[in-house]
Amino acid sequence: MKKTNGANRRSNYFINKPFQTMFIIKFCVLVVIATLIFSFMIYRFSTDSVTTVFENSRLQIKPSTQFIMPALIAGGFLSVILVGIATIIVVLFMSHRIAGPLYKLEKSIVRLGEGDLSFYVDFRAGDEMKKLAEAFNMTSRRLNTLLLEMKTNIREVAAICAELKDVANKNQVKGLGEIVEKIEKTSNQLIENIHKFNLRV
Repeated sequence: MKKTNGANRRSNYFINKPFQTMFIIKFCVLVVIATLIFSFMIYRFSTDSVTTVFENSRLQIKPSTQFIMPALIAGGFLSVILVGIATIIVVLFMSHRIAGPLYKLEKSIVRLGEGDLSFYVDFRAGDEMKKLAEAFNMTSRRLNTLLLEMKTNIREVAAICAELKDVANKNQVKGLGEIVEKIEKTSNQLIENIHKFNLRV
């Protein structure tokens, strides 16, 4: 079996754009919600307090909310932007490690469904879902082995049929019983191999 080209580097980080975009949007929404909750909690706890500040060389007493809110809004806005950018980068790389193998596995399953068993999936070292690839490869190998056995059985049946035709042409009834036994044995092997599959009727 040949490898799929898993050793090659994936330069395109947007492999499954809808999946990755939704992933990024959801994480950014979570960051915004967390920031809003944090800001509301600080505002709520500081409503009943006052703060002394120096403005124009004068000592003034102001409600804490009036003093904190501008800094809180600016800090919250800045933190949303910075954490949002960091989240986009992290999520893009992480989702790439998930979406890349899923995309490759999807293409491999399509190939398998088309009857191509001449390959196996090989993920890169950092990719997630290695066990899924191993399970796919094990299934592919098992199918390949069973189909090779069935192919051998079919060749044997074809050879026996040719032998039977030859015996019938020569009217040799004596060898007919042995040939029928061979056919029964080979057809039983074929049936046994077919019964290894759960088929939808």
